[in-house]
Amino acid sequence: MPIRNFWSLEPDECLVAEKLLDRLPGCQVYFPVRDVGVDLLITSGERHAGIQVKGSRYYTQKNGVELPPEKCHSWHQVFVKKLDRQNVDFYIFVTSIAREGANRITKFDTRFLVVPQSEVLRRVVAKSKGERGVYRYYFCFNNQTVFDTREKSTDELFDYTAFLENWDLLKHSLMP
Repeated sequence: MPIRNFWSLEPDECLVAEKLLDRLPGCQVYFPVRDVGVDLLITSGERHAGIQVKGSRYYTQKNGVELPPEKCHSWHQVFVKKLDRQNVDFYIFVTSIAREGANRITKFDTRFLVVPQSEVLRRVVAKSKGERGVYRYYFCFNNQTVFDTREKSTDELFDYTAFLENWDLLKHSLMP
């Protein structure tokens, strides 16, 4: 039985687990020991939700040149063959945005998009599939709005603002 290295858990998974415990008191968070199609499992009483975590840093430059705010983005991938897994209830897209001090990066701000699996499946029809069977997401954070700029469209399917830090979506699925 292959066991993933739980002595060095993925940092984004740990950030999400910490946030879940903070935002959803009374819930328990579990890390699977082997690959079962989810990165985290959260439970509350008899209810549970499988969570897939996708992490990225935030890109503010291209070829050493500063990008305008509307062109900055994170970069996440979702493989087509893994998209319809039955045990995934939510995708949480994690973006780490570097904040620079006088001489160097001094801290990271972390942004979370909490997106139900049903919403990912509904929106993916408007995306183009990459040559390797991968859907790519380029999330641009501009103040309190979030857009997937990958497809260069203003269609409502690319507006992810409603999912920004929206832990209530998970809470409502776990709490009666």
